[in-house]
Amino acid sequence: MPPDRRLTGPATLALGGLHFEISHAGPAHTPEDIVVWVPEKRVLFVGDLVFRGRIPFVGLADSGAWVQALDRLLAYDAALIVPGHGAVSAQARDDLQLTRDYLLHLRNSMGQAAADLEPFEDAYAHTDWSRFEHLPLFRAANRINAYNTYLLMERQGQ
Repeated sequence: MPPDRRLTGPATLALGGLHFEISHAGPAHTPEDIVVWVPEKRVLFVGDLVFRGRIPFVGLADSGAWVQALDRLLAYDAALIVPGHGAVSAQARDDLQLTRDYLLHLRNSMGQAAADLEPFEDAYAHTDWSRFEHLPLFRAANRINAYNTYLLMERQGQ
């Protein structure tokens, strides 16, 4: 069925006595990131902005804008979040904060290395990953996340 309306800004839909407040959160993980807030239940649908219980796959995302989006989401005081990856979370603040802290760690460590003209291999080897290395998918995703962040920070001149 084709859509009967296009959202061009924030919108609220009412259904079954609940309000679904839809807003654009990106560009962050992707340019199209949206979130849905259900205030009556304090539920926040966050999609791929949060990868619950594991590190995210950053890819070519704008991690700076992603951090800003997470800052806005932390203001919702959600009781539950529905992430794009992982189970529904009753530790909404903790899961939002973990993703935010990981992204900031990438930006700070790789940004400093890029600013100092330190080769990526050296920067990666010297970075303290201990806070995150126990998380699922760390071994599979962290190196590529760090490399892409290093390149992003290098391009941004940071």
